[in-house]
Parts: sequence; structure tokens; C-alpha cells
Amino acid sequence: MQMGEGLTADLEHWHYDSFVPRWRSPRHREDWLTLVTFRLDDAGNPAGFSMVLGRDTVGVKRIVRD
Repeated sequence: MQMGEGLTADLEHWHYDSFVPRWRSPRHREDWLTLVTFRLDDAGNPAGFSMVLGRDTVGVKRIVRD
């Protein structure tokens, strides 16, 4: 997963549609568990994800264009 420029994490499967980000930069590693949870559409494709970073909830929604 990449956020912005240079903020990269490898996702380790946790449970069902949830993953644990393992930040590559030691500066961004956290001492508590953060989960990335994906939402799937009716066909089982990723429709978005959400995660909590510090005190902020980050949500991303996939936009499908025709």
C-alpha cells in the first residue's frame, strides 16, 4: 500500500477483509495495532477501505468510470 509520496506499507492478512500494515519506514511504525479493512462490492471486488491512523480515520472509496 502506498500513501502519498514514500509512505509505503506491506499488508499482512489479519482476518477476513482486514490487513495489518507493516510500514517500511521505521519513522512510521506504530506501537499499536492498526487494521486496514476493505469493503467489497457485490462481485467481490475491492470498493474501498478504511483505517485509523493515530486519531484520524482514513477512508478511500473506489470510483468506477465507464
